[in-house]
Amino acid sequence: MVKIKRLLIGVVTSRADEPEQKHIFEGIIRQAQKLNIDIAVFSNLYSPVDNNTPYLVFENRIYNLIESKRLDGIIIIAESILNSNLLDMIISKVRNLEIPSAVIGGRIKGFRCFNTDDIKDIENITNHLIEVHGFKNIDIITGSYDNDFAKRRVEGYRNALESHGIEFKREKVHYGNFWTNSGEDLADNYADGKIPMPEAVVCTNDYMAFGLLDRLSERNIKVPEDITVIGYEYIEKRIYHNPLLTTYQRNRRQLGADAVCFLYEKIKSVPCTSGIVFDEGIIYGNSCSCGTDLNQINYEFKILRTEQDYNLMYDFDQFDKRLVECHSMEDYIYAIEHSAYLVRNAFKIYLCLYESWSESPYFKSEKNQDTDLMSCYYIKTPKNQGISGNAVTFYDKSLFPDYVADKNYASAFYFAPVFFTEETFGYAIIEYNCPDGYDSIFRKWIRTVSNALETIRMKNDIQYLLRCRNLSETYDTLTGLYNEKNFRKVFHIASENSSSDDELIFIMMKINIFSGMDKTDPDIIKDIADCLKIFVKRKSEFAGRINEDILIFAGYEKYPENTAETIKNSFLSAVFREKSYMQKYGINHFAVFSTQKKNQNISYHNIIDEGLNEIRRQTDNIKKITIQPRYSHYLKIRNYIYMNPFSDISSDNMCRKLCISESRFRAVYRQYFGISFHQDCIHSKMYTAKYLLFTTDMNISDIALQCGYSDIKYFIRQFHKYSGCTPSNYRSIMNYKNPER
Repeated sequence: MVKIKRLLIGVVTSRADEPEQKHIFEGIIRQAQKLNIDIAVFSNLYSPVDNNTPYLVFENRIYNLIESKRLDGIIIIAESILNSNLLDMIISKVRNLEIPSAVIGGRIKGFRCFNTDDIKDIENITNHLIEVHGFKNIDIITGSYDNDFAKRRVEGYRNALESHGIEFKREKVHYGNFWTNSGEDLADNYADGKIPMPEAVVCTNDYMAFGLLDRLSERNIKVPEDITVIGYEYIEKRIYHNPLLTTYQRNRRQLGADAVCFLYEKIKSVPCTSGIVFDEGIIYGNSCSCGTDLNQINYEFKILRTEQDYNLMYDFDQFDKRLVECHSMEDYIYAIEHSAYLVRNAFKIYLCLYESWSESPYFKSEKNQDTDLMSCYYIKTPKNQGISGNAVTFYDKSLFPDYVADKNYASAFYFAPVFFTEETFGYAIIEYNCPDGYDSIFRKWIRTVSNALETIRMKNDIQYLLRCRNLSETYDTLTGLYNEKNFRKVFHIASENSSSDDELIFIMMKINIFSGMDKTDPDIIKDIADCLKIFVKRKSEFAGRINEDILIFAGYEKYPENTAETIKNSFLSAVFREKSYMQKYGINHFAVFSTQKKNQNISYHNIIDEGLNEIRRQTDNIKKITIQPRYSHYLKIRNYIYMNPFSDISSDNMCRKLCISESRFRAVYRQYFGISFHQDCIHSKMYTAKYLLFTTDMNISDIALQCGYSDIKYFIRQFHKYSGCTPSNYRSIMNYKNPER
């Protein structure tokens, strides 16, 4: 491996094409290039605010890359991440990294936070209206009443008024939501005479100012003749509104440069100051009487023309048509190279695909325990047509192959997800050697790249085509359980119809954790599915098969406490009775997850990911044990115990077979399986008892005798010790029925 001496700082954001974020990136990249630091920007593409767009949840898997050990520091642009659940997830990941980190545009406990001085900025805006225009009757519109940024901006407004001897009046403060409809509502209130119209309005972001301007025009109120409007933040979209908004440019560039310097000091333990001067202040327009700056207008028109030109080129390029016609990866990469010019200012482009990109959406290949193997395709841009090469393999936690960073200049790498509905294929990396980033045209480009990849997958995956031909719309034909698509649908319906008093029970089982090396026998999958079916007893309970060897059970009811654990153990007791499964695979070939949660609008994808993560953890632990000396011998003993729970099995016999001392046998057995040999023998009997309690009407004394206990009281004590309840209580839980709704 080539040793890379250059630092790599990650930047976590959302919608990296937005102008507000690009201002921050400019400061970050300029400062990083000055310090010879590489930047890695991780961003989604569409970023829905809520979780009601499930097919877009998968784009957020791009943020798993921030766990890479290649990163020396992290910057979170918190103001860009509007989905609170997503922000919490990112913050949690960054905390676990234990590397220097910083936050821009937010206040998060435990992080060094960089923010522009909202109070001072709004104070400057209000001072402009008072000192330059002579206004005294000034309103302000801001965010919601409980929003910290909204409060700070009102504070700046108040400071300016009081410093000029103007009384601050609370009725002149209007609260909104930082979006255009707030400005529209305020304009209607002025026009309808519900509130007196002032001389001027301070809008604490541009979106509210745009809404105000547009609605005032519709209501025949002239700006600035009748009222002056001034915005805040300068998001480079004022060219679409009339009159041209006067606004205030926050110094986001300086925030980016300062955050890089802070991390550099933390990593290198040397002082650092940016030394780069960035402009901030009022951007003049026609919504006040100051008039426009011609150079500024020309700059904004240039941005608009460039966007229109690239949109036109995209439409005439027929990029999507050429990609759809591809039948191989070679054709596909060639077609992408042909249209790489559409990614404006890109120096180099790399397409990184998981080797398992054509597999199931939920479970990638398990060839690698901790990371996923990827193939990196270098997409030749017009600037780099002389370079060529085949795909290079690497692991995703390395972010990119070493040759990408092995250069004598600092770059900015933008990581964008490549996905289709619920399948994550990998990611694209766009390298810039200037303080720039991708724009809205890139979203079209990468969407076309992703959709075409799915088309190729469908054309070439024969198994996929056979599944499409054989599977019904609703059920998995092998098991008779719901297929993944319909299980998800039923899950959402059950969640919506459940009450706040209901609880969710969710159980997931991977039948064969070594399926990457040995595909699971279809007959065995069917047998285990049949075991699961017997636990679906109520209308609100359902089961499905979401992957070749992953089965799931869910239900929404007023369940007793610990029902999920009880059902899981009962399910396992049925599995252990399946001789075909136990003879071929045995007890340490599966992983199972169960949980019981209060109904609080639980996301389907979150619960699936929680289950898969726990299964991966169990899988990793089991696989680590399998390489231990003589593990297979001990596993045979354990399998025998569970397949023959009534046999009189002694540790003496086992020790003689293994030619080791009894103390050594007991110690190794506990080390391998996390339970003593004696306790495991009792466990095997208790699992049998659970199976009989649930599947038969046998009385408890008969079940005790079946399990080898002549003393029923002793059996009940043993059952309670290992199960947490008496046999009668266990049967009651398993046969629990809700009252009629």
